[in-house]
Amino acid sequence: MSNNDTITLGDPTIAEIARLLQLAILSGTDVTDHLRTLKLVVEDSIAYPHPDFVEHLEATINRMAQEAAQLSVELT
Repeated sequence: MSNNDTITLGDPTIAEIARLLQLAILSGTDVTDHLRTLKLVVEDSIAYPHPDFVEHLEATINRMAQEAAQLSVELT
């Protein structure tokens, strides 16, 4: 890839960026910290989320949901 090559973000990447923004809002953290974790692969000049990144993000979201459910039970 030369300096003049361009890549575009695939729809799955845009969806992951949206989820990272939502995660930042829900957790009250800086979105840039979450965006720094984003790992991409490029295929035919299109950037897609790396499968390991998607798996990690899913695990993080599931853990947060479980913690929220536990807090909800403890408060009632």
